[in-house]
Formats: sequence, structure tokens, C-alpha cells
Amino acid sequence: MSLPPPANPYAAPAADLEAAGDDAGGMWRDGKDLVMAREARLPGRCVRCNGAARARHAVTLSWLPPAWYAAYLPVLLVAVEPGAIIALVVAPMVLALARRRAQVELALCARHHRRVELAARLHRWGLALLVPLFVYAFASIGEGIPHAWRLAPPWAMASFALAIPWGIAIGLLRRLASARRIDAAALRIRGCGEAFLASLPPPPAHRG
Repeated sequence: MSLPPPANPYAAPAADLEAAGDDAGGMWRDGKDLVMAREARLPGRCVRCNGAARARHAVTLSWLPPAWYAAYLPVLLVAVEPGAIIALVVAPMVLALARRRAQVELALCARHHRRVELAARLHRWGLALLVPLFVYAFASIGEGIPHAWRLAPPWAMASFALAIPWGIAIGLLRRLASARRIDAAALRIRGCGEAFLASLPPPPAHRG
């Protein structure tokens, strides 16, 4: 007698996904964007391919009003003056605090959920491999280890550069959706697949 497959601890309960059904209340399509009320819950269909969802993945979306970017430009001009370099440190911190954030549970099919799991594994494995390598490379530049065991400077710098493709790969795998606008009432989200967007109703102003 065959044993049932082990349960996925990261998957949402099937009952929750089925309960969501095809209800798309509180959301609609506007061009290539998904617009949804803050209290709305995405239906049980994959936001990338519109297939049956097998899990929900919580993401935190963030958005900064364009006016804040315009306010940052004078800071860059002032920062070139002697004694004003601190503005380059303080201003990004202010921008980070000014960002609006919202958490959304994205419904994903099995194939697209494996993409999220791959990003998580790549993150863990990368930390396990790169952190010791970075320590070794940093020690090679200094005087922390005997000369015979040191990495040559070009190899040490190449070790640090490995963080760039690693970070890009994780970012691309994790990037399922992004916020185009966040306000107190609704979210405007970019990144949903065409099939999922086509299943949504039009904006309220266009409904008969």
C-alpha cells in the first residue's frame, strides 16, 4: 500500500483556497494593472497564469509617492557641498520611512509556488556558501591569515562580486508583483498574468 505524499508545511490549507473560489469582489482590471480594495482577498486562482491555486504567498508591497523623489533631487545637489555629505545618508532613511506598505496574499499554482520555494532555497544556500567565502576573502585582503593561504586580490574581489548575480537571481524569482500605487482605500498592482487579468471585471465606471 502506497503512503500519501508528505504535507507541504508552506502551503495554505486546501479549504482556504477552495473557499476563496472565483470571487473577485472588491477588485477589477484597469489596463495591465490589478486594482483591489485593501480588505479584498484574491480569488483561488494563480495571479500569474490563472490556474488553480495550490498555495498562498504573502508579500509586502511598497510604494513611494513621486513627490518624494522630486524632493530628493535638491538634496543630491546640496550634498556635493563640503559638510553636507550627511544628507546622502539621512535622505534615503527618510524616503524609506515615507514609503507606503501593504501586505497581500498572492494565490499561486503549484508551478509558480515552486519558483518562490526555489528563491527561498537559493537564499539559504547562498548565505551558507557566500558568508564564509566573504570572510575568507576579507581576511585575505588584510593580515588575518598566513600569506600562503590568502586569495590573490583579484580573486578576493571576484568573491565579493558573486553577491551581485546571487541577489539579482533571488530578486527575479521573488518578484511576482509590484505596487504602482498604494493609498488608504486601494492598491494598484502590476505583474499579474494576462489570463488572470482577463478573468476580472472592468473598472466600476465601465460597467453597465
